[in-house]
Amino acid sequence: MEYPIPISVVMPTYNTPLTWLKEAVESVLNQTFKDFEFIIVDDCSTDESVDYLKGLTDERVRIVRNATNLGVTKSLNVGLDEARGKYIARMDADDVSLPWRFEKQYRFMEAVRDAIICGTKAFNFVEDSEIAPFFKADYAPPKDDGVSLDDKVANWFEGGGKGMELYKITALFSNPGPDHPTLFIDREKLIRSRLRYNEELCHAQDYGLFAEAYRFGTIYKLKEILVCKRRSAEQVSVARRDVQILCDKAIQKKLLCELLGDATEDELELHCNLPLLVKDLSPEIVKWLKRLVSANEKRRVYDQELFRRYVVFLKERIISNMFQKEGSKLSKLFLLFRFLPPSRSASLLLKYLKDGSFDPKMSLS
Repeated sequence: MEYPIPISVVMPTYNTPLTWLKEAVESVLNQTFKDFEFIIVDDCSTDESVDYLKGLTDERVRIVRNATNLGVTKSLNVGLDEARGKYIARMDADDVSLPWRFEKQYRFMEAVRDAIICGTKAFNFVEDSEIAPFFKADYAPPKDDGVSLDDKVANWFEGGGKGMELYKITALFSNPGPDHPTLFIDREKLIRSRLRYNEELCHAQDYGLFAEAYRFGTIYKLKEILVCKRRSAEQVSVARRDVQILCDKAIQKKLLCELLGDATEDELELHCNLPLLVKDLSPEIVKWLKRLVSANEKRRVYDQELFRRYVVFLKERIISNMFQKEGSKLSKLFLLFRFLPPSRSASLLLKYLKDGSFDPKMSLS
């Protein structure tokens, strides 16, 4: 497939504070990789940002103004439809991309052909002073000597070849990431797989995309920080947390139905609370986790051994929370041997006695 341009940057905006919007736009226009189009989807803004966008003169910028207010999800799809590039770079109107972000992600995607999505680490900030060091004149980007996955790729790939199997399992319980504004997407794979943002989801659009995209390619997360994410009380994850949770549940229900055939509202509620590391390993939770493992043994939706180990990991994380609250060493000892096999209990107890820590890890090996 021929593309007229390497990268299409897609950024929706709606009444974004002008200072934030300017910083986001400038961070894109000042990239070391210059060959891109910048599609800004204005979702019927009514504030001073409208005049600012109209005043942008860089020929790479294309302003698409929705006829009516569509919301973020539909605006993202508008951007996808307008895109002409080989890759789509996501950007949020209140975040900041480091100058070499596009160059790094473009080179990675060109070298790693099984990738459908490549995200990066992100630095969370509140005040601009927190990210100022990234933009000092003498600040040099990390060296990039070719593509070595061992050096560059973080998260679910640490440990080897079952990375995407672990990613799929993680998605059943929570959003596996990477952070939405860091995404770099292979547009050809997107088109070929008929992937779009699910417009039934007013929030958690990225989670919905990931839950489909992993079926058609590999999702990577680079270890380098290439995006700075602004944190504020105005963000959806803070201001409309209840709605975001409902969207998360809708995604997880679909995945649970693939595994179980169906799930009641009570079961869904129990399942969705697991990533919050509930405070007690109740009989209901134990029964639910056993049911998931049993269903996977029958349907084989996920790698069986990895799924079993992931469920054990979840149980141990919950136990870890309970463990920290127990007062005496005797009560901690009782807790471990109550819920875990003796060999595992002894191992964790020895670690606790040695360095005072009890922090279960998920291993691929």
